[in-house]
Amino acid sequence: LASSTWLIDLRAAARFAESHIPSSLSVPYGKSFSTWVGSLVPYSVDLVLLAETNADTEAPPANVSSAVHDLTMIGL
Repeated sequence: LASSTWLIDLRAAARFAESHIPSSLSVPYGKSFSTWVGSLVPYSVDLVLLAETNADTEAPPANVSSAVHDLTMIGL
């Protein structure tokens, strides 16, 4: 990833601990997600979100749509 891009890992902390991408930031999606991301991530960077996938469906995980919505609401 470019230096101006941050990778936010939405998976549970245990999954992040099992395997993660170097330089990624673990912020499991939940009630305080936008508070944590808004506090830790500069507003001038691009974001990439990483989430668990469901092998039975091709649709993105629900938490990705919710995370995008929440980040949009705080200006990211």
